[in-house]
Amino acid sequence: MTPPGPAPRRGWRRIVPDMSFRVRLLIALAGSVGLLSLANLAVVGLERQRQVDWTVQRAALRAERALEELERFRRADLARVARRLTGSIRVTAALDAASGGDDLDEFVEQVRYELALAELKEGLVTFTDATGRPIVTLVDNVPVPDHGAGDDVFTKALKGDAETATGYRLVQGQLYSAQTARLELFGAVVGSVTLGFPFNDDVATRLGAIVESDVCVSSGGRCLAATPAARVGALAAPVLQATGAEAPVFSTIGGHRFALVPRVLARGAGVFAVLAVPLDDALRPFDRIGTVERASAAAALGVALVLGLLLATALSRPILRLVRATERVGRGDYEFDVEVPGRHELGALAIAFNQMIEGLRLKERYRGVLGKVVSTTVAEELMKGDVHLGGETRDVSTLFADLRGFTKLTEQAAPETVLAMLNEWLELAAEAIELEGGVVDKYVGDQVMAIFGAPIPQPDHAARAVRAGLRVRDQTDALNRVRQARGEEPLGVGIGVNSGPAVAGNTGSQRRLNYTVLGASVNAASRLCSEAGSGELLISEETYQQVAANVECTIMPPRTLKGFSRETSPYSVHTWRGLVTALLLLCAIPGAAHAQWLDLPTLSSLGLEYVSPGGRVQVRPTVRIDIDGFVPQDEPAWHLGESDPFVAGRASLFLDAALGRHFFASAELRADRGQPARAGRIQGHLQQAFVRFVPRPGHRFSIEAGKLISPFGNYPRRAHTDDDPFVRPPLPYDYRTVMSPVEVPGTADAVFTWKDRPPFRAGGLPVVWDVPYPIGAVVSGGTGPLRFSVGITNTAPSADPADWNTLTFRGAAGPSVVGRLTWSVVPELQVGVSHSRGPYMRPDVRDPRGPIAIPGQDQETTGIEASVARGHLSVHGELLLNSWEVFRATAAPRDVSYYTEARMRVVAGLFGAVRMSGIHFRDLAQSSGVRDRWDYDVRRLQLGAGYRLGRTTDVRAEYMINSTSDRDDPRDNLVSLRWGWTF
Repeated sequence: MTPPGPAPRRGWRRIVPDMSFRVRLLIALAGSVGLLSLANLAVVGLERQRQVDWTVQRAALRAERALEELERFRRADLARVARRLTGSIRVTAALDAASGGDDLDEFVEQVRYELALAELKEGLVTFTDATGRPIVTLVDNVPVPDHGAGDDVFTKALKGDAETATGYRLVQGQLYSAQTARLELFGAVVGSVTLGFPFNDDVATRLGAIVESDVCVSSGGRCLAATPAARVGALAAPVLQATGAEAPVFSTIGGHRFALVPRVLARGAGVFAVLAVPLDDALRPFDRIGTVERASAAAALGVALVLGLLLATALSRPILRLVRATERVGRGDYEFDVEVPGRHELGALAIAFNQMIEGLRLKERYRGVLGKVVSTTVAEELMKGDVHLGGETRDVSTLFADLRGFTKLTEQAAPETVLAMLNEWLELAAEAIELEGGVVDKYVGDQVMAIFGAPIPQPDHAARAVRAGLRVRDQTDALNRVRQARGEEPLGVGIGVNSGPAVAGNTGSQRRLNYTVLGASVNAASRLCSEAGSGELLISEETYQQVAANVECTIMPPRTLKGFSRETSPYSVHTWRGLVTALLLLCAIPGAAHAQWLDLPTLSSLGLEYVSPGGRVQVRPTVRIDIDGFVPQDEPAWHLGESDPFVAGRASLFLDAALGRHFFASAELRADRGQPARAGRIQGHLQQAFVRFVPRPGHRFSIEAGKLISPFGNYPRRAHTDDDPFVRPPLPYDYRTVMSPVEVPGTADAVFTWKDRPPFRAGGLPVVWDVPYPIGAVVSGGTGPLRFSVGITNTAPSADPADWNTLTFRGAAGPSVVGRLTWSVVPELQVGVSHSRGPYMRPDVRDPRGPIAIPGQDQETTGIEASVARGHLSVHGELLLNSWEVFRATAAPRDVSYYTEARMRVVAGLFGAVRMSGIHFRDLAQSSGVRDRWDYDVRRLQLGAGYRLGRTTDVRAEYMINSTSDRDDPRDNLVSLRWGWTF
């Protein structure tokens, strides 16, 4: 349909073409002025803040210097008197006698006599014994009670390297600037003498005049010394509220702006000072500039609004017509065109709108066809017009894959569980088919049908179909390992492939079409699938002739397929040849696109498995080889212990055995370079070995015993599988805290110093150690969407791998209890909670005080988890609440850790992932009551990507960024690379 020509211009619209450019130019200029004004306001704001910071810093520095000058002259007099007292053997001997309980009155008179000779008639004088206990305190030569035992100013002089110390003392509600000197008698410390002058309003006023600010010194919510304005004026209440703050407080008081800068004078005595710095003079120039800029911005905005209203009046009618036309399009009405108002911009918009409607009309016709097909490949071919509606003869290969024993598996399962299990397998099967360029024709219950060679011609359709069948089989084996780890029954799959001519086209009715293939070759593929046993791939003679050079097959005895009159001898496919060629190409093309030819064999496909004649005993080996390369920073990383690049290999041999219907056994023999990995020699060990007993096959209840994966948490069951997109674990499962498994603190406060001693970090324990493999027994079961696991193990989740194999419960060791409960809210969403409690200490505990019996010290951990999987996106998250019992500590140190990760499949075989994790260490009370962190908080960001090179091989890369709060700790940034092969 051709859009109508321009309509004649009338009235106000006639001048729009002439003035629209000018109006737009004016609006642009006004907007530019407004943007410049806003930018200037931002700059003024930054300069304003910089001026405030500079003013506050200058005032604080001037206050410190002024206070030092005021105290320097007074303390010079005190030092003179102190030298007289410390040099007097009479005073020192009298103090020693008074400390032993002799008459204090005589000692007081002796002190008064010495003070009179030194002409010191006022101020503070305190004598203490060698432990810091006050013996006599004089204020203006009058004895007063003093309960300042353990005062910091005494402790510094008595126990420090220097013979004198300075500080502040609060006696009888009066603050004194004090100076303490150590008293010695014949080389032995017998006590100390403290002299001080009052820090009163006069001192505060002199200090405020020097720094041009108001000052308040307070303790216990009471002002001890202050300038007049800070004591009785409007500043009185705000300065008291700012006492003890960690940063300056900005406030407007009495119409004036102030920065209230706090400072600690004597933390032990609870004495603080607050400096009220006036900001009006510093901010006044910026206020004037800000007023001008705001006025300019408001004026520019007003001009823009007026011009915008003028232009909107001219444009409102055609725009309203476009709005009404858009509403008609939204209702699905495409049989109309809008009026073109002229040749200006709105006219061009109307023409483009009419062209869009014409395109929608065409797309609606296509939608009627696309809604009747299933495959996106078929839809694309229909859009190109290359597929003939009604059918055509094509040479194709057809694949059928069907689950074995699916009905029996689902007899006792809930419908949502059955659907989730089926969708999980169908997703893997569809991915395997699409990787080989096949088209999923349809899903029929637990069976999938795929086409190769149509609708897009593929000369190698037979080879693609056989490779896809091998992929489906291997993907099912990989899924079974995950299911067995979850305590679920494995799945069996039979696959049939046949090649030959078939009719490819659309079947159905005019209202609903389905693109498919029909013919005897398709039926033969379906019959071969029915004949195939669990884990078997059968192909026909026709298919074998096309792929014989590339497959390892065994010809089967002749048989007659249902619906066919003559016998046929199918071939059972073991593996795809070309291993050496694939490896050479992999080395030559490291960055190649997805390699469909890279089909490395598996042990099962090579026939290295055992199945008894009756099928009651089945033993299947699997090998997983991982080559990890690590590039750490120059600084030693706590979680690896290495600072140079190194390669760590890991090889695992899995032996899975089904012993009848009730017993299943699994073992893993591993050779690696330790856990966590490090440079050095390779060591071999038994990673896991357990037996599972299922009383009623088909039900969820089971009992496992042996060396097994701890049921705690969400991550351990996913680690080192396709569900784990990263090389390194999340932070709670990897980073070592300072919690020592072999040493207890000598004092209640020693646990606070561990974080600054590297040996404790290197030998500490994480919240959970990667994948714990303890010895124990676990009972699992479930009903409907709920599933539980409860067990007893020989170690806590954080225990060192060296402790996983021990069964000696002595000293501080002992059994641990662990449990997990999960709930499948919907098939895509699963939530759960885990709990574990047990001792983490080793039997050979070291105590700095000497040999002593250490009671059991438990680690208690609770985890909350959630997992979401929908389409190409999967998300996992976990929150861990952890506490440690520590001998002699005032309370149990606690920490909160977490991780959340997301994985997105970009295209077939390629994925990207991101993970955030962290550990937050809670405050812990010291023996003095002061709370402090017992370790430094840590954060970790992991960015990962992976690519599946073939059915059994994959590569992945990861960049990990770590940060530690409150100290210059190694950042532990790490680049990791991994090549893995499962066969």
